[in-house]
Amino acid sequence: LREAVDIDLLVRPEHFLQADAQMERLGYVRCYPDFALDPKAFSGLQRVEKSATYLRSGDGTQVDLHWRTARNPYLRPDFDRTWPDRVAAVAGGPWAGLPCPNPADTLSYVIVHGCHAGWVRLKWLADLHHLAESLPDALVAQSLDDLDKTGLLPLAASARSLCEATLGTEFSSVWDKALPTPASDRLLCLQEGFVADADVQPSNPWTRAVKKRRLQALRKALRQDADYRAHQTRIAVMTPWLRGRVGRGLVTALGRRL
Repeated sequence: LREAVDIDLLVRPEHFLQADAQMERLGYVRCYPDFALDPKAFSGLQRVEKSATYLRSGDGTQVDLHWRTARNPYLRPDFDRTWPDRVAAVAGGPWAGLPCPNPADTLSYVIVHGCHAGWVRLKWLADLHHLAESLPDALVAQSLDDLDKTGLLPLAASARSLCEATLGTEFSSVWDKALPTPASDRLLCLQEGFVADADVQPSNPWTRAVKKRRLQALRKALRQDADYRAHQTRIAVMTPWLRGRVGRGLVTALGRRL
């Protein structure tokens, strides 16, 4: 069985406030952001964030409403803009009828999401293993082409190398488009720092604190590098990224004052 923390739902930005009100009627409490949202406040929030988080007190169910799939708007711009036209109902099984992204988009999402978080949760790597060994080559090629359009093939290459080394995944020849490069090797070195310690929790509190700080530094370096790979120049990516960090703080501070 695959452990899951929350349920992610995609909503159009223009429908978010209606969905937010509906979540409240269903018994969910929005825990992030924890201030009132009107159209003006949400307009600022959606520029620097990707989702809002809700909890249901009765059973602890957590739901995230996403208006885009990545905090950095440059990572998956095509999908975030066109996803309503790229979902289809699941054909069978327990999720029959539920609208979900197509398999090619799911593969690219797992690669971007897992890499951007340093594969700190190994279940995402297991997801990649399953998708790589089960998807037809045509869908894999479509997913890699989408990643290539935004300069994210190094993410796919590093994810492939990590999956081969960790889980022994066998990748078909279509994955040769995502061969290792100096950029992907750097990402791989950063990711390996997470994977090596993913399930190790030191008993000594000082050792745990040092490990936490080290992983935080690794995650920061990894996210900056992954964001950089999405564009040709560092200025084009790091400026929005830094503005986002500052903006999130300002939105939170101002929202609490309104």
